[in-house]
Amino acid sequence: VMYLFLQNFRATLIPTIAVPVVLLGTFAILAAFGFSINTLTMFGMVLAIGLLVDDAIVVVENVERVMSEEGLPPKEATRKSMGQIQGALVGIA
Repeated sequence: VMYLFLQNFRATLIPTIAVPVVLLGTFAILAAFGFSINTLTMFGMVLAIGLLVDDAIVVVENVERVMSEEGLPPKEATRKSMGQIQGALVGIA
């Protein structure tokens, strides 16, 4: 579904990998601390997944913009991009 709207494989791949990893970590932490999975917990996870996907798309799009405008390799473009948008990403969360 994300690929249909974004029409970009990279912007689709990162959240597709990140979401299951984060969910597994979340369930592991909930189990370790003895929390139950109730409606409120599920609502919080849905909100967190939305933020995660949004942040991942913002990062991928900004890295691609820096790579195309400045011709930097991916690693340097990622460093520069994160320097530009880290404040906004923290502010959103």
